[in-house]
Amino acid sequence: MKLTPTSIAKYEIYDVLYNDMNQIVIIATFTKDSIPFTIKLNDELFKRQICGKKHGCVFTLFQSEYKETINLTIEDIVYENIKVNRYPIFENKLIMSAMVYNEDNYIVQWIEYYLLLGISHFVIYDNALSIEKTSYKSIEITSDLPTLLDKYIKNNIVTLIEWPYKKRLCHNADATGQIAQQNHSIYTFRTSKYIGLFDIDEYVNIPSEMNIDLYIDKMIQQKKINIDRYSAINIRCKLFYNPDRLPTDGYKFLKIYNCDKVTTFGREKSFVIPKNDITYCIHTVTSGKPIYVADNNLYFNHYYYLNKENRGIVNTDLSDNSIHRIIQILLNIVK
Repeated sequence: MKLTPTSIAKYEIYDVLYNDMNQIVIIATFTKDSIPFTIKLNDELFKRQICGKKHGCVFTLFQSEYKETINLTIEDIVYENIKVNRYPIFENKLIMSAMVYNEDNYIVQWIEYYLLLGISHFVIYDNALSIEKTSYKSIEITSDLPTLLDKYIKNNIVTLIEWPYKKRLCHNADATGQIAQQNHSIYTFRTSKYIGLFDIDEYVNIPSEMNIDLYIDKMIQQKKINIDRYSAINIRCKLFYNPDRLPTDGYKFLKIYNCDKVTTFGREKSFVIPKNDITYCIHTVTSGKPIYVADNNLYFNHYYYLNKENRGIVNTDLSDNSIHRIIQILLNIVK
């Protein structure tokens, strides 16, 4: 079963929801050419937060109780009986959130890997329908996440949300669909401890630990970090390549160790602290409290070539098999 967001196409509104902090939240996309608009509920004006890079927009309004439908006034036009969605609550938990399109060959591996590292829940935004609406004729739609993830959904490991919005509103535009997904998670699961915003080809590589949450807690204690001062923990990326075009099916790609150095800047991903964040854009917080950048002992392996036939065919003299200890345990579990 997929949860379906409430959309208002005229304003590129992607969902209307009631979150775990008693707020009505409206998630909208935004581009540099967008004209800001106002939203009211019973003459009360929603607070509007526009992403610092003008990539997305979030509206919030405190309401003491949930109502299944509401009437919204957008730029003096009344929209009646707008459905207000509710989602699960993951208070003080570390969860993962990802927008997924045509990744059926690799998403189960990603979930099983992070389950092994202590992640208890995954919020998956099914973006398959957006592909059907594009003009990219070379993409074959094979995705069926409700069937593929059925056991994880039934066991309350995965929340599956239909997300039929284009990754980009137009050619060369910013990834507004993914930015909206990230901000949707940040505002929907506001009381969660951390939200990992990682793609399906990105695997956090933690040294000498088997639990991400415990590792972060130890890092905070050892480095005496006041985590309440930060909106996210940013983790640097290490690109992994497949120059010999070795098989990548199943878990085989995790044993391809050709790589680059840790990228110093520009490909980071985050464990966001949602209560301290205002807006987020792909790799970084765009408004909110400062970011804490983890040192290079903690990074993620980005298998740059997965599901992308002509990418990541780079041969370097570098190799990194430090993830091997985790993979060996994982393979024994999934046999």
